[in-house]
This record gives sequence, structure tokens and C-alpha cells, in this order.
Amino acid sequence: MENKVIEFVGMPGSGKTFWATSNQYPSSAFTYLEVSGRERFVLTFQFFISKPFLFCKLVYLLIKNSKKDLSLIKHKIFFLLFFACALEIKSKKLPNPLIDQGLLQVFLCMYDQAVSLERIHNDFELIRKELTMRTIVFVEASQNVRMKRIDSRKRMPRSNFGSTYVESFLAAVASNYPTIKSCIAETFPSKTINGEG
Repeated sequence: MENKVIEFVGMPGSGKTFWATSNQYPSSAFTYLEVSGRERFVLTFQFFISKPFLFCKLVYLLIKNSKKDLSLIKHKIFFLLFFACALEIKSKKLPNPLIDQGLLQVFLCMYDQAVSLERIHNDFELIRKELTMRTIVFVEASQNVRMKRIDSRKRMPRSNFGSTYVESFLAAVASNYPTIKSCIAETFPSKTINGEG
């Protein structure tokens, strides 16, 4: 039987993790993937061995879109990319995996500023053909709902880079999201669910 992979994509606070962990979508037959700290490095190494060109392209894109800030580049590579790569490998070992914070979420969150449609398309084309098939679930919620959730969990994305950066980053994600969603939806089967419930 073919393994069905579902990846959740959405802006911070949209409800991705809630849907991925609630067994409400699509059913309890799917497995929510988790990765420990130690496991992350082992699985990332396996990803690099199995898909070296994709890994290097993703690192290139993260560096290219990080304003030449070394600490930001390290954060994106070690916390975002390594985690997503580990999930990618683990998804091949478990039945019907649900991926939260996967490679396509990394693509959504790699930009620190609003960028042109052409740049997003060019960047996505660089990695598109090397991504394995999956079904994408876009989780969406209004800005007010997203910000309330982020405030309530006392964990602002990338808060260690300062409030000015965080505000700019969240605005960039919101600005780039429609184009990135369009790129992804043209490549993978997808559906959109309301994350406000």
C-alpha cells in the first residue's frame, strides 16, 4: 500500500500544530511525526547523504535570504532546516505521516522581507523537482487570531533577534504567503482548511 504523506503549511499561529496533533485531519490512521534533539542530527545526516543536491540548494536559499546575518543563518539552518530534513527522513519510515514544520514550511519562512513574485518562483523552481510527492494542507487564520495565539503561548517566532525583526519577519511571511501558496499548489495536491476553529 502506498504511503500517504501530508504536510501542513501556514503562517505562524495559523493552527498547523493543532490540526497535525489533534487526529481530526484526516483521520487517526495518520502518524504525527516528532523528532528529538539528538535524532535531528542523525536524520539530517541521512537526508544529506540521500539528497545532497537538495540539501545544498536549501542551504544556499537560506543564506541568500538572510541579510548576511550569521546568527540568523545559523538559526535557520540548525533549527528550521535540520528539523525539516529529519522529518523528511522519518516520514519514509512510518506509515501515513503528518509533517508539521517541514521543508515547504521552511521555504515559506526563509524570507526576511517581502520579495517579488519572480524571485519566489525562481527560488521554488530550484528545489521543486527534488521534493517527493505529498498532499499539502494549508492552514489559514486571520491576523488577529494568529497574533493572539502567538501572544498566548509566550513564544514569539525568532524573538531572540528582537521585536523589530520579528515584526518585519511576520509582515514578510504574510506578504509572501499568497505567492508561495500558489507555487506549492501548482506542484502538489492541496486543500485549505480554516484554522480559526
